[in-house]
Amino acid sequence: MKVLGFTHTTTLGLIEIGVGLVLLAAAGTRSRNGELFGGLVLGVGGFVGLVQHHSFVRTLALERSLAWVAIIAGVAVALAALLLPRFTSRSNVVEAR
Repeated sequence: MKVLGFTHTTTLGLIEIGVGLVLLAAAGTRSRNGELFGGLVLGVGGFVGLVQHHSFVRTLALERSLAWVAIIAGVAVALAALLLPRFTSRSNVVEAR
């Protein structure tokens, strides 16, 4: 099956959904460590898919171009988790009696 020009199997789609859910959960909880973990999993998975491309052609229908996309996305997520500042604000409310 083709999705956005890339060949996918059900297993590859489930892996992508799992990584996406980890990244969404990390973003929802504002967890810098979770974002970094998700980005590293995505980047390392893409790197392994690129280097061992022939091992995953039959099982996942993984293409080199999709592995490059995963590497670039993983690096972007990891860098964003490390470099973007976190802003918090506090406010105290004092009520007069």
